Amino acid sequence: MSIGKLERKTTSYKNQKRQKEANEAQASRDALAREQALALEVEDNLKRNKNLILAGIAVVLVGGGFYATQESRQAANDGELTDLFRQGTQAAQGRIVKDSDDNQGQEADADNPLQPPQFESEEERLEAMNDAFNKVIKQGPASGAAHFAVLGLAATALQSGDGEAAAKHLDGFLASEKKDTVFRRRALEMQAHALEAQGKGVDGAAQLEAIAQEYHEEVKRLAVSAELKPSTELDMRLKLARDHSVGLFIEAASMYRRGSKPDEAAKLLELVTKDDQLKQSNERFRADEGLNLLGKKAG
Repeated sequence: MSIGKLERKTTSYKNQKRQKEANEAQASRDALAREQALALEVEDNLKRNKNLILAGIAVVLVGGGFYATQESRQAANDGELTDLFRQGTQAAQGRIVKDSDDNQGQEADADNPLQPPQFESEEERLEAMNDAFNKVIKQGPASGAAHFAVLGLAATALQSGDGEAAAKHLDGFLASEKKDTVFRRRALEMQAHALEAQGKGVDGAAQLEAIAQEYHEEVKRLAVSAELKPSTELDMRLKLARDHSVGLFIEAASMYRRGSKPDEAAKLLELVTKDDQLKQSNERFRADEGLNLLGKKAG
């Protein structure tokens, strides 16, 4: 019986050694897989950030240009600034067409002034935006249109990876946009991305986190109001604030991760998955994915 125990002990030792080696190999593979996934996620996130910035800025500029260019039209008694501004915003919404044969079905809209243009490359689109916004600023530097054109130039600079130029344009815009408007908030978010483009990703992440916290406080206030006096309008405002707060927390976490601050990233992602309001957001799944990438269990 003692021999049997000895045999089992010897076998167990060998198995333990094999198991240890297997665990180490698996851990190495898992670590490599996480690194590869993170690398892909970083690349996708950078592209996504750029696309979000460009798409978002198009919406913001269209909204801001609505009254800015109307004021310019009245002052100038013509629509020159308005038309130039519209060219820039349309370029921001333009489509990249790799194959010139892909123009089928678009010929019918060729004469439509509201039809977003097509470009053969991203560089061509950015050049069109820059050209239009610079003309607005040159022809009407004191106009409302020029004010928002500066924000457009910041967007194109970010899209091309020029953080310093973007920061300069954003500083100029924020100096004139002193009130708490949607345009000022968008510019502050873009400032964070400009910091990252200048190699200051951790600072940019901290700025995004601070903005996200402001939206989170707004979510808390709206949640109380919606509970006391339920209404469709309050529910919609709560949803928008919640989704925006979550989106910013997740973007800040991604920026922290790219800046080699995984603990700070995990803290923000865990907040999204555990907070009673934030976890109701449709964007919550992105926080789960982020935690998985960090090797942490989603809440």
